[in-house]
Amino acid sequence: MKKKSFLGKTSFLGKIGGLSFAFLSLCLLLCRPDVAWSLERILEMDVCAVVERDSSLVVTERIAFVAEWREIRRGLIRNVPVVHREGWRRIRGDFRLMSATLDGAPVPCEVKRAGDDVELHLGDERFLSQGAHEYVLTYSLTRQLIFHDDGVELYWNVTGNEWIFPIERASFRVELPQG
Repeated sequence: MKKKSFLGKTSFLGKIGGLSFAFLSLCLLLCRPDVAWSLERILEMDVCAVVERDSSLVVTERIAFVAEWREIRRGLIRNVPVVHREGWRRIRGDFRLMSATLDGAPVPCEVKRAGDDVELHLGDERFLSQGAHEYVLTYSLTRQLIFHDDGVELYWNVTGNEWIFPIERASFRVELPQG
């Protein structure tokens, strides 16, 4: 025996209406920023470290990222590790920010100590536009080279460990002094 709705027979338009509602609901769900496929992420982190004659590093980082106002609203926080261990000794390097830009324009950057890291708070009270952006940071860092009897070791964590976003691509290049 065929069941009837309380209104009688189910019409063709009623069936189509139910499917349309389900389709519309699915579309609205997938269009929400927190469900969509393009999540906030680091697209590319390109790092170049120039070893100076005094053994310090001059580092330039290019961080391309996508902001969608979930976690990235006003800027990024970049943690730069400055402490490493050499045997039982903790070695802390000196950090000096030289410049910071966002999409080619100078950007405010507050530098704070955070345990074994230096924490860079990039940005200000203005909201970033949603979409792709690029920070370029230049800083100097000391005491990251470890001298051994048979050579020199560069001890430095290029990307750091504190990102809450996936890094899709990272590259590192080191330039040594002549001679």
